[in-house]
Amino acid sequence: KRTNNLTGIIEVNTQIIAIQPNNFTAYLERGFAQKANGNCPSAISDFSKVIALNPQNSQAYNARGECREQANDAKNALKDYEKAVQL
Repeated sequence: KRTNNLTGIIEVNTQIIAIQPNNFTAYLERGFAQKANGNCPSAISDFSKVIALNPQNSQAYNARGECREQANDAKNALKDYEKAVQL
């Protein structure tokens, strides 16, 4: 059931993004769902888009750092964590 719910969240937010490409909240929610679904590369892309649209979003930095850490990219994960703490 959880996977189906995550898929639904991803689909709904993808539709929102198609209509409102600058809706950083939709990217953030889709990124969280992608991350929970085990798709960190897509989540990193979404969190990076959130940061581009809203550079003060500490949640996006923190979540992107977690994904980068899972991908064994400790250097960039640390940068993201440091930025999240600064905000």
